[in-house]
Amino acid sequence: MKTINKITLVLLIFFIAENSIFAQQESKLAIVDGKKMSYKTFNLEKRKDGEPVLVFETGLGGGTFDPLLGFFPNTVSGIQYERNGIGQSEQDINVSSDAQVVERLHSLLQSLGIKAPYLLVGHSIGGAYIRLFAAKYPDEVCGLVFSDPTDFMLTAAENKEAKLKSKSGTGY
Repeated sequence: MKTINKITLVLLIFFIAENSIFAQQESKLAIVDGKKMSYKTFNLEKRKDGEPVLVFETGLGGGTFDPLLGFFPNTVSGIQYERNGIGQSEQDINVSSDAQVVERLHSLLQSLGIKAPYLLVGHSIGGAYIRLFAAKYPDEVCGLVFSDPTDFMLTAAENKEAKLKSKSGTGY
């Protein structure tokens, strides 16, 4: 019986991933501050004025939220993008700070005509970026959703304790 449940679960996940409207979409490119940036949007044409739009911010190495997006109803709209130097987005050596990463995302949203309010979703380092975005543009953000966020707010002592407890050489 357990084998049947596992097979059913695998098939269900495969079906959802394959049939996600987002997973089937091709990435588009926009030029922001002279550099190509890759992005995907979903259901923006159905969005009403004033409704939040999901803005997905990935972790350090990029990645995708595609497997989750099949679970959203078609009344939810959003954008997922690749920061400069990740995926199909062009490297930009002029972006050297977290603030510039956040400003680049804001410029992308503005150039695509995607108006606030933004409901920001951040994974790992994306959590730090969405927190900074909310601090820089508080009137444009209606909420934050964190998925295993990186926390840069640890003191040196807390980081040392985290290293010991996790047996990690890198700390948090």
